[in-house]
Amino acid sequence: METGSQALRKWFWRSLRLCVGIVSMYFVFHLVHPQELLEALKSADHRFVLLALALLPLNIVAHGWKWHTMVLTIETKTGFHTSLGSYLYGVSLASITPGDVGEYLGRTTTIATERKLHLVGLVLLDRAQNLLIVAMLGISSLALLFIQPRMFAIALVLLVWMLGCLMYFRLNAAKNIVARIRFLRRAWITDVFEAFEMLPSRTIGLTLILSLAFYGTIILQVYFLMSAFITAKFVDVAIGYLALLFVKALMPISIGDIGIREMSAVYFFSKLGIPSVAAVNVALLVFAMNVVLPAILGVFYMPRLRNSENRETS
Repeated sequence: METGSQALRKWFWRSLRLCVGIVSMYFVFHLVHPQELLEALKSADHRFVLLALALLPLNIVAHGWKWHTMVLTIETKTGFHTSLGSYLYGVSLASITPGDVGEYLGRTTTIATERKLHLVGLVLLDRAQNLLIVAMLGISSLALLFIQPRMFAIALVLLVWMLGCLMYFRLNAAKNIVARIRFLRRAWITDVFEAFEMLPSRTIGLTLILSLAFYGTIILQVYFLMSAFITAKFVDVAIGYLALLFVKALMPISIGDIGIREMSAVYFFSKLGIPSVAAVNVALLVFAMNVVLPAILGVFYMPRLRNSENRETS
């Protein structure tokens, strides 16, 4: 049971994250007036917005398929429909819980298995893989954005990707590292990290491809959305948004990344000559498409998920 001091500590950190988000948005709206955002949105080429929205199913399927390949290492009879619903329900719960902890509950409660701790481990592995890829993409973008001459930047990008891919295929070593830390030597922790060793190399390679497809689709969405407001180079849009993703991942200090996402968009896109109004609008639209809509979809997916789970276990 949670003690009074623990509850107070949680309340304090949640309140602090909310305050950080509010203060950050204040500075964003100081740079870009909300009326400017609305006027730009009204005058945008909505055909490009619809193109970006049309890519959302590909985005969802890419991550859902990745999660499905991971789940199959534990429960071979799990259908893709169940895995996809599990992923979406995880997105739904993650969107309303601090630190996205609801994602673990959402994904694990909707898969019929007795190996729940292993399933938690797979969620942790999925998140670790995504964070590593965001780091690889983000560091590469920052190198191309700030390092001169360009030859040094390209050399650093190649080094980052070689080391990153090596680490991606060696994440299974996490179990051995955890086992050497005394206060982490708990049976349930061991069970969680055992999941890191369950994926064969071929499956790990497939998860890498699907993860890159997932982020590649997001970049296409961002480019289409940016094209709705201004004419911009694809490379510039990709570099700016990937740098934003990396900084946002490094600083999970506001609820839903409110403010941090928009301030990062203004900063990095301004370095590439992209107006702040377009940058903030794009950041908000990407959030609405790739977080809010899947979260809503996950809620409506839940009743179907229960039925499919019952059929698979019968």
